[in-house]
Amino acid sequence: MPFLTNFRENTNFRGDPAWRQFVRRWSFVSLALILVTSYFSYGFFEWGEHYIVTEYVGLKLGKTPASELIWEYPVQIRSWFQPAIYYAAAKGLISLGVQNPFVLAHAFRLISGIWAWIAITSLMLAAGVLFPDDQRRRPAVVLLALLWLIPYLAVRTTAEEASGDFLTIGLAILLLGSSAVRASAALSAPKLKDAAQSFLRIEPRSFPAWTMFWAGVCFGLAFEFRFQTAIATLGIMGWILCYSGERRLPRLGKLSVMCLGGMIPLLIGTGLDRWGYGRWTCVPWNLFQVDFVQGVHAKWGVSPPWRYVTEALFQPAAPITWLWVAAMLVTWVRYPRHILTWTTLPFFIFHSLVGHKELRYLFPIVLPAALAFILAYAPAPGEVARPAWLRAIWGRRNSRLAKLIYGLNLLFLAVNCVTNKQPNLEIQRFIHDRYPDGCTLYVVGSATQNPYHCERIGSMFFYRPPNLTICRVDGYDELRLKLTTGPQHFLILDDRLHASPEQSLAVPTAMLLYRSYPSWVENFNYLHWMERSKHYSLYAVDESQSAGAGMFATAPDSKDVPAIARREKDLTPTDGGVFR
Repeated sequence: MPFLTNFRENTNFRGDPAWRQFVRRWSFVSLALILVTSYFSYGFFEWGEHYIVTEYVGLKLGKTPASELIWEYPVQIRSWFQPAIYYAAAKGLISLGVQNPFVLAHAFRLISGIWAWIAITSLMLAAGVLFPDDQRRRPAVVLLALLWLIPYLAVRTTAEEASGDFLTIGLAILLLGSSAVRASAALSAPKLKDAAQSFLRIEPRSFPAWTMFWAGVCFGLAFEFRFQTAIATLGIMGWILCYSGERRLPRLGKLSVMCLGGMIPLLIGTGLDRWGYGRWTCVPWNLFQVDFVQGVHAKWGVSPPWRYVTEALFQPAAPITWLWVAAMLVTWVRYPRHILTWTTLPFFIFHSLVGHKELRYLFPIVLPAALAFILAYAPAPGEVARPAWLRAIWGRRNSRLAKLIYGLNLLFLAVNCVTNKQPNLEIQRFIHDRYPDGCTLYVVGSATQNPYHCERIGSMFFYRPPNLTICRVDGYDELRLKLTTGPQHFLILDDRLHASPEQSLAVPTAMLLYRSYPSWVENFNYLHWMERSKHYSLYAVDESQSAGAGMFATAPDSKDVPAIARREKDLTPTDGGVFR
């Protein structure tokens, strides 16, 4: 089969054992980083990652009421393809006795991480086609493994990330499953030969039918996860139509095969949407109507076309993002006929022209765009016609400044791998671990945020224990009134660092269980930054005991009773702010 033959030749594993070992080593490094990040990164990049995917799974698991889902559910503009995959995984784990929603969410991140790892590894292999020389293909492999945001994005359960993974896999299949066409056989058109030598930096390619089919399946999956990725797919198809090394009629026939492959996920996705929404509907058409006809998303804010560039320039990881923006511009200007330009530039232009902008909208092209570092800065063998400033950047790749940037990248990589948590999920996890069968939680004061609710979006149900009752009270005077008829065992959530006199008077038996910041952090409360940050203090109360006893009649975990019984002044924090 030409597809498999081309794949073996393009990976060149048998002919170049050193390259095989190099890719294998860095692929394992990438997998290790993804696995570590999937364990620690149980937060989310933005709220939609939870409400649009996880809560949809919660609906089918019986955790989330349909009436409590966000506004996008009743207008039916989100595909059920990704939630359906996570739902199947959750049902399998539940059948094995796994009920903890945080374990289920970890499984979701692992699934996303595996998709991303396959995409990263396939693009590492495709680097051998894009950059046949070791001077460029080896740095490309290392870059895909260690760029600071890639492991973090890999485990996100967003539609953007899943879509980008399959877009990348489809692009890699096209490159690895194709074969180079000799210049003498490439259309006998000198313009194509010149374009290949001057702009493509790779030889014209011939694409077997099976290559086009499987790439089409991946592009169809990318579309199902996020419909806007069709813009990048159209760019790739345009590149094949204009610059592949085959005659026009065979190109059109093979593009038809690609479309045929893409129809398979679309048909499956339509059936899954029927299952998810309970009736037949065309979700892509609904999205078009809501976004572009009714302009609903513009209500969330409209930004100028240059917003993405300016936002990238002011990211915490600057100057890495400055070099990245420059690399993208160089790639688009100097290589207008390169397949990476046709993949990323139309997608970027489209989202720049759309009024409402969020940085996550560009996540689908992060992996292909990362190779712009190599394409822009690393010269091809024998290349001399390069601007002086590009030669200067490449010439200083081993300088002290460059090593400082490499160190900065590794620092952000480590931070993103182990510290992505949200205070509200931290407290939700603590409550679920200690009270898996539920309890009554009083949220005190209007300034204290309910950890199970986002004011702009709605309530969170996926991580709630069964029989959890949440009541908001304006203050401790109102709480004292409720206790006359309320439960005797309950929790109090406050946003104060220490217990107030009002709290001590209303509930003298309250025992501190959890605080967002351990006590030693208060020694570094310069300029009172802790008062301005979001934090929680969680107390347990047992009104059945005397005011001085302060013990639970029935503790959630018997081995933790002595720790729970201690007064706040005697508690010492362990495990990042949890008092045991």
